Amino acid sequence: MEDFFIEETQTTPEISFCFNKGQLEIKGVCFPEYPEEFYRPLMKYFDTQIATSDLKKIVVSFKLTYFNTGTNPIIAELLKVFEKLQKKHDKIILIQWFYEEGDDEMKEVGEYFKTLTSIPFNFIAVDEIL
Repeated sequence: MEDFFIEETQTTPEISFCFNKGQLEIKGVCFPEYPEEFYRPLMKYFDTQIATSDLKKIVVSFKLTYFNTGTNPIIAELLKVFEKLQKKHDKIILIQWFYEEGDDEMKEVGEYFKTLTSIPFNFIAVDEIL
């Protein structure tokens, strides 16, 4: 199975999925002009290729330093894709929500997303998201 990668830009995060490790990382800033179009390839990849793969466990790391309100519904939709993988395809999903120490707003946003899903969330405070 092929890995998935989208390079970071000034307005979009780096998205990398290492199939062999079962690790997805979404890192950087996110305020694309068309968030749905930006995330569509990732959602399709998980909804088709990963759903039918023999991969059992996926760790999703959100390492966002900023995202606009237009990205909120897309993150919620991504969580639905991951929840579907968990419920319908017996995948074990774990969300790691990274936030910079003292950035209470980013932590609170992660806590809000946690309420939208049954997927376990870990909140990880770091000095700086690199």
